[in-house]
Amino acid sequence: VKLNGSIARPSIHADLTASRFALQHMRLNQALIKGEINSAEQISGQLEVNLNGFNYDDIKVNQLKLTANGDEQKHSLQLQSDGTPVATNLNFTGNFNRTLQQWKGTLSQIMIKSEFGNLQTNKNVAVTYNNKTTEATISAHCWIHSHADLCFPQSFNVGANGEVPFDIKRFNLAFINKLLEQELLSGQLNSQGKVAWFTDKPLQ
Repeated sequence: VKLNGSIARPSIHADLTASRFALQHMRLNQALIKGEINSAEQISGQLEVNLNGFNYDDIKVNQLKLTANGDEQKHSLQLQSDGTPVATNLNFTGNFNRTLQQWKGTLSQIMIKSEFGNLQTNKNVAVTYNNKTTEATISAHCWIHSHADLCFPQSFNVGANGEVPFDIKRFNLAFINKLLEQELLSGQLNSQGKVAWFTDKPLQ
């Protein structure tokens, strides 16, 4: 790891390799981390992380690759992983307006894999975060699973206060049987509702 520049505008370069590392319950076959971050007029850089053969108790990562690059005005990140109990793939692109203190981005190709099935979005998800108000706005989208759909039919805000309308579609009650390992329920459930929270009221 090399550190250059001034305290106000540092430059960091990293090239790290770890092989056959073990500590108590953790095992790691190989890890490669390469990156460079510059903070001149605006922050920019690139990062690449490769992880192979990571084990910690019941968590197993066969392979993970993360790449990120760009600057404040245009940046992107890609994540691909394979393992148990959960593996995640996703891409995101974004830009940050320092004057407005606002970040806008798009999440795409989202896939979460687990022993209970795959979960993915039906469309790209647009996210706007306002750093001044610490509030995020998330576009309408659905999470699709083989046993159910969880949909957010309209864009919603998340912050100190918020309200999130949702639709649950074709929820197969047999999925609960799988979780409980008992044959208790059958049929499908459809439901609509909303969750709202406030700084001066209880959760609704």
